Amino acid sequence: MTDFSPFSAESVPVDPGAAETSGVSGIRAEPMTDSATSEQGKTAAPASAGPPPTTQWEPLTPLERRILGVLIEKQKTVEYIYPLSMTHLLLGCNQKQNRDPIMQVTEEEAEATLQGLIRKGLVEEVPGGRVVHYRHKLYEKWTAEAKELAILAELLLRGAQNRGWLRLRASRMDKIPTLEELDSLLYKMAERGLVVFLTPPSRRGTIVTHGFHTPEELTQLAHARLEDVKQDIRTPSRAAIAPSTVHRTPTTSTRSSSLLTALQEQVTSLTATVEQLQQLLNRLEALLNRTNTSIESSSSAE
Repeated sequence: MTDFSPFSAESVPVDPGAAETSGVSGIRAEPMTDSATSEQGKTAAPASAGPPPTTQWEPLTPLERRILGVLIEKQKTVEYIYPLSMTHLLLGCNQKQNRDPIMQVTEEEAEATLQGLIRKGLVEEVPGGRVVHYRHKLYEKWTAEAKELAILAELLLRGAQNRGWLRLRASRMDKIPTLEELDSLLYKMAERGLVVFLTPPSRRGTIVTHGFHTPEELTQLAHARLEDVKQDIRTPSRAAIAPSTVHRTPTTSTRSSSLLTALQEQVTSLTATVEQLQQLLNRLEALLNRTNTSIESSSSAE
């Protein structure tokens, strides 16, 4: 199986999902040579813009992520107010639905963050009228695929989540009819470092996040998922236990045998998942140590 570990040359893939969510963070891209208009509608993307090269994306702050997610979302769902004024941008950042975590962003904070995003080439001001408006430049910087941008918007707005919820939520911006189509998109995005799988792709309910975290954030997220899997091993599902506790009949021994087999298979599967997650954590911690060593070497050299 292809190794899609975070920050590896190949990055990460996704798997079918149940309904789980949690918070996450950040990103930025290198400029591309292709130029294209950034005023795109619900599904349109610049025809001349190509996908960004394989790269490790520069992390963004939580507020940078929120602002970029809001700009993508509003462009695709309420085109008539896009590009966004500061008023509409703040409403989008601070709304309580479709957001995790909930924020209370001030105009001063948003203005300072927008200026940073403008310097990075991810956002631009739209002149004209008495009020300044803002629009993203992410079709040029990240991906020319409208559905990929919708997926990224959901991950930036809500954080890590399983692919089942991700498909439903991204479809409110750009329709993704099946999990198979989502998988195809996610694998391509993982190869370019745009998304990262936090749990093994072969596991049901696998969790995916965007590829713009710091190594420390990814380590924390992977640790959290490892603890979830360990809890699954310690606490068998109610559905698996139920047959042995109800309707005892002459076939009870047969049912008990089937239950035992099912539980053994579940433990074997979850144990393998824990081992995969532990390997992922080891790679992340090694990367973090190398990064810190490199920073210390650079500081002492100066």
